[in-house]
Amino acid sequence: SLPDELEDVCTNFHVALGKADEKLTPLLSTQREVLHESCDDPLDKAAADLVVAFAANSLFWAYLSTSGVPTAGHPIKKELDRIKACMNRVKETKNKPRRSVVLNKEATKRVFRGATWTPGKDKGSSGAAKRQGMSTPDAPASKRRA
Repeated sequence: SLPDELEDVCTNFHVALGKADEKLTPLLSTQREVLHESCDDPLDKAAADLVVAFAANSLFWAYLSTSGVPTAGHPIKKELDRIKACMNRVKETKNKPRRSVVLNKEATKRVFRGATWTPGKDKGSSGAAKRQGMSTPDAPASKRRA
């Protein structure tokens, strides 16, 4: 009763919908907390939530489209655009190079030595600093430079 080209489109749509259902069933049958436990990174958790939201909204958009409802000005279009923007932000954040912390060992030693210095102990002082007359935390007050 349908024209051949329309029947092929409907058949292809039905097959694609079956594949989508097959792929989404495990995801949708899993509780959100269980899904989040498998993700170590908060960005992965956000990406998983966004995929579920996008899939559900896309299916609703497909339902509206096949029901003859005009989707051009429908709020579902704005929601899909909002989810896409969030997905792009997550993707950009994941791809952003992370700066590693560089530790200045000598400065760390000086800070640690100064913080743990106790009067009367000479163990943490540098012999070279004493020979050059430089100020050290454990040098007597008369030898310290201001």
